[in-house]
Amino acid sequence: MTCLRVAVLMAAFLLCWSVHGGTPKLGELYILSVGVEPDLTAKGEHDVYAGDAWFVRQALAQAESLYGTTHSRVLAGKRANHFEVVTALDWLAKSVGEQDVAVVFFSAHGDMDDKKGYYISLAGSGGTDQQAELWGSELNAALRKLRCRTVLLLDTCSAAGVIQGDEAKTSSVAVVAACKTEESSDGQWKRKDRPHGWFVIALCEALNGLADTNRDGVVTLTELNAYLPDRARRFYRKQNAAVLARENLLELPLARVDPDRPASELWTAQRPIQIRNPFGKRDVPNPDDADVQAFAQAMQPAGGKDDPNATEWHDKAITGERGTLDGRWASRWRAGPDGEWSGGTAEVRTAGGRVYILFDEQYLIDLKRLGDNGERLVGRYVNLSRPKKETSPWVGRVLSDGRIDGRWPEGRWDFRRTVHLIGASVPAGAGPSITDSQATANEIATNTIHKTNKTK
Repeated sequence: MTCLRVAVLMAAFLLCWSVHGGTPKLGELYILSVGVEPDLTAKGEHDVYAGDAWFVRQALAQAESLYGTTHSRVLAGKRANHFEVVTALDWLAKSVGEQDVAVVFFSAHGDMDDKKGYYISLAGSGGTDQQAELWGSELNAALRKLRCRTVLLLDTCSAAGVIQGDEAKTSSVAVVAACKTEESSDGQWKRKDRPHGWFVIALCEALNGLADTNRDGVVTLTELNAYLPDRARRFYRKQNAAVLARENLLELPLARVDPDRPASELWTAQRPIQIRNPFGKRDVPNPDDADVQAFAQAMQPAGGKDDPNATEWHDKAITGERGTLDGRWASRWRAGPDGEWSGGTAEVRTAGGRVYILFDEQYLIDLKRLGDNGERLVGRYVNLSRPKKETSPWVGRVLSDGRIDGRWPEGRWDFRRTVHLIGASVPAGAGPSITDSQATANEIATNTIHKTNKTK
C-alpha cells in the first residue's frame, strides 16, 4: 500500500510539472552573455552594448530556480574580444550535457561581407592588432558542437544573417535575431539604468514575466517568440526580429515569474506614427507648403523635343507597363544647366491622387497630381538620412508613362523608362514597346491613363 501511495504521489508530481512549467530541475543552465561597442570601449567611455550584456544576464537569473546549477560568463567591454569569446564557446562545448540548457547572447555591431557573409565586431577594432571579427560561420560551427538545448539571442545589425549559412541549416540551435539581414538594430541613449537596445528592452521585459500569456508562472521560448518581435517593433518600426524556432525547444522554460515582483514595462512605446507614403519611410515634411506652391508657379517643365529628357538616355532594360506610372524607373539629376548628370534608379507608386518616388532608397519625393489629366506634379523631396538639412520643392510634368521631366531648385531631376504596349507582358527587348519619340503630342496631352492613376 505504501508503494502504491508513493507511485500515485510521484505521478501527480510529474503531472503538475508538465502542466505548470517545471518544478523539477531540468539539468543545468549555462549562460554566455557578450556585449561590446568597440569604439566606446577603446575610448574608455560608457559602453551601452556592454551594459546590455549585464542586463540580459540579470534577466536570465529568473531561470535559475528552474535548473539544478547555473554557470555563467559575462564578457563585456574589453573582455568581449575574439580570444575570450572563442574560449567561452569552447568552455560551453566541453561542459554541457544533453539535459542541460545553454543561452548565448550578443550585443554588438554586425554586418554582411559580400564574400564571407555575416560577422560580429568584437573588442580590438579600436586600433589594436587583435582579430576583431567573429564570423557567423565560426559562431554557428561552435554552437553546433554543443550537445545541449541551445538558444542564441542576437542583437546586432543584419542579425538574421547568422541563420543563412550552411552551418546554421544543419544546427539544432534556436535563434532569435534582432532584425532582418538588410536592417539595422537600434536603441535608446537617454537612460543608463535601462537596457540600450530596443530588442534587449523587449527581451528583458519578456523574461521578467510580460511574455507569460498563459499565466502559469513560467516564460517559455514559445511565449518569448510571441512577445518579443512585436514589442521591439513598437519601439522601432524599421526593425523586424527574425525567429528560427526549433520544434523540440518551443516549450523550453527560460524564466520563472516572481509573484512578489509584478512584471512591468521598462520603456513606454511611442504611439504608432501614421505614414502616408506607401514605402513605409519617414514622410516628406509639408509637401504642399507655401514655398512649394511658389516654386511651382515660377518653375514648370515645358516638355518638348528639345528638352534634355527627350533623348532616350536610360537603360532600355528598365521597363514598365503602359497604363500606370507605378514601377521601376531610371533617374538622373544635375545642378545647373551645365552640371554633370548623376544617375540611379527609382520606384514610383501612386496613391490617393499623389505620386510617391523613392530614389536610390535615400530620397523620397511626395507629389500632388494637378491639371485636367494629372500631368503636373507638385511637391517636395527629402533626404531620408538628413531630413532636417536637405529638403526642398520639386515640380514635374508627366509626358507619358515612360517620361517625367522634373526640376528642383538647383537644376533638373528626370525619369525615363521603356513602356510596353497596352496588354503586352513582354520581357525587355523581346517584343513591341512604345517610347516618347513614338507618342504623338496629342496622345501625351489627352492620355486617359493619367485620369485612371489620378483616382487610385
